Amino acid sequence: MKKALLLALGLLSISCVETKTEFKGLGDLSIGTEFSSLAIASSFTKVMDDEFFLNRFEVSEEIGAVSDLNVTTEKGKICEVKFSSNEATNTAELKEIFKALKEEKIDQNKLIGVEEGIVIKTYQTEDETIFVSVIEYQNKPLKNGQPYCEYSYIHKDAAARNHNLTLKSMGKK
Repeated sequence: MKKALLLALGLLSISCVETKTEFKGLGDLSIGTEFSSLAIASSFTKVMDDEFFLNRFEVSEEIGAVSDLNVTTEKGKICEVKFSSNEATNTAELKEIFKALKEEKIDQNKLIGVEEGIVIKTYQTEDETIFVSVIEYQNKPLKNGQPYCEYSYIHKDAAARNHNLTLKSMGKK
């Protein structure tokens, strides 16, 4: 009887352990997903060999639709996703999702060329493999009164490549 009780308590404690899943992306647009495997892949416009665009996309029932979706791939796998909010986007749900990530504080006063009314927030996963940025234009409200926002998430390797390409194009590398 004692063994059965201990076994039951052990199983109960194991089943109550909360497993935290690491952020990989939104809806089907997860970093590392094979782009061609997406059911909607053929609806995208090919911008470059590794870049695809869709004017409007329903991310999920909770998040709703987004605009100007841009997906970048490397060797066919998603490495970067960018999109904008619209009236159908549940920005509160996005804030809730990103709240679970580690926020990186930015001193907005030190940013050059950022106009007043723009708030930039950056986040990263605990394992520091995915970076997320949110740019909120508080002076540019949508018809529903919510501020227009631009979102992006990118794998750290793709971010490093982008940074090196930028430096190279500026003649600094």
